[in-house]
Amino acid sequence: MRYVRLISLVFVTMLLFSAPLLSKFGVIKTNVKFALYHPPAFHAQGRQIRLEVDSVDMRRGFMMVPRIQHFLENGLERQNFKLSPDARTVLQCTLTDATASLERVSRTESVNVHMGEHTEKKKDGKTKQVEDCKNQTVPVIFLVSSGHLALEVKATDTQTQVLLMSRLVERAYRQESEVGGPPKCHGEAYVVAQNQWQDSDSILQQLGDEVTADTLSLAAGYDEPREVLLAVDDELKPGNAQAQAGDWQSAMDAWKNASTPGPAVEAARQYNLGVATEAMAAAAMHNWQLDDASSNLSQAREYYAQARKLDPNEKYFRDAEGRLKVDAQLLQQQEEQSSEGGSGNPGAAPNMPAPGAPPLPPVQLESWPAGEPGAVHDYRVYVRTRLSAQPGQLPDSLREELLAGAGDYGVQQDVALQVLDSETQQLTLLRLNMAKYREDFQAADVGGVITSEARQMLRKRQQILHLSDEQVKEIESQFKFKESDN
Repeated sequence: MRYVRLISLVFVTMLLFSAPLLSKFGVIKTNVKFALYHPPAFHAQGRQIRLEVDSVDMRRGFMMVPRIQHFLENGLERQNFKLSPDARTVLQCTLTDATASLERVSRTESVNVHMGEHTEKKKDGKTKQVEDCKNQTVPVIFLVSSGHLALEVKATDTQTQVLLMSRLVERAYRQESEVGGPPKCHGEAYVVAQNQWQDSDSILQQLGDEVTADTLSLAAGYDEPREVLLAVDDELKPGNAQAQAGDWQSAMDAWKNASTPGPAVEAARQYNLGVATEAMAAAAMHNWQLDDASSNLSQAREYYAQARKLDPNEKYFRDAEGRLKVDAQLLQQQEEQSSEGGSGNPGAAPNMPAPGAPPLPPVQLESWPAGEPGAVHDYRVYVRTRLSAQPGQLPDSLREELLAGAGDYGVQQDVALQVLDSETQQLTLLRLNMAKYREDFQAADVGGVITSEARQMLRKRQQILHLSDEQVKEIESQFKFKESDN
């Protein structure tokens, strides 16, 4: 009995001491969402564009070029651009690759194979046929549908002959299904997955439509969904409910009026106020209310700094600094475009705000822009190598160093800035997708075992996240696990 009491005392003591640590963000996290606006990748004077779409190989582009041209024209018009042959800004889209294939490949897989049947006698004396099954590693035929489409997108100011933007927009597709092999147990059939394309034209059309959407996001900007945690101390929960409903002003009012019995709760309150002002800054950026956005970002920075000062050991407070750097960079880009628009109101959008569009797809770091001049490509290799070795956010000192090194390769500063921005974006997206896959793998790893169903899910996630086999192996090597046939 004394032993039971001792255990209970230890347990209660642990709860008492751990409660302050768990209370700030809680075991069950409270997430809030808002949209961060990414402005267009270039400024089109007068919101007028001359669109040119062609292909390096018209045999492959014969079908795709007219389709891409048609959807781009419609999309730009929906985004309130005016298409004009006399426009100062030229948007040139060159199809550099459009390939699709269907093939049958054989590889060994673990399959629950039908081995035959045997007769068993039941308790009532009657007999029944029982299927014999066995997991075996056998050759299995797969139908593999794959495709790749790449569009080199450039925006040029014809009056100054300045290259405003250069991006390689890519999309890839790969889907496979088991279509043949030894008879499976329980009459299970080999069938093609319902979502698998089985003809090359359908694959290319799907990829072309995706690339078109990505290109429109470059021209018009897009909203990036952002999810942020809130501190959940009891005093803050009324404001949290308002924030989850998207009413940030009411949330701020509730948090400002909340009582704070100690430094820990006050730190949490300051952090939540920072989240609210950051979300309000994002809304102002979307509406091109740049003065309001700048004021809110400055206020958010002060709230977050105060939270870290009161509780420097809270790990969730550190995420805010990286977010604010991205926010500030996007706001600076908007301010530059607003200035280029020549508006008398410095806080106004160039002509009008662009409606939201889907974000750019993740891009593998192994890809390189096609047709890039040798000096620019060499500089890109240098930038990519340095960035890949840099953990976390890109320091301003390294950014300045990389831009200063452009002269060693004979690359102009405006081109160097485009290379650095595109490589930074690619690396950020890659690391984000690798983190997502790591979370998916942790969720699939049950007691150190990855089942065949879990492995199938992970292969699909790898395709969706555009990760290479080497990148997946790097992530999975951090875990101890075994594959299961069940």
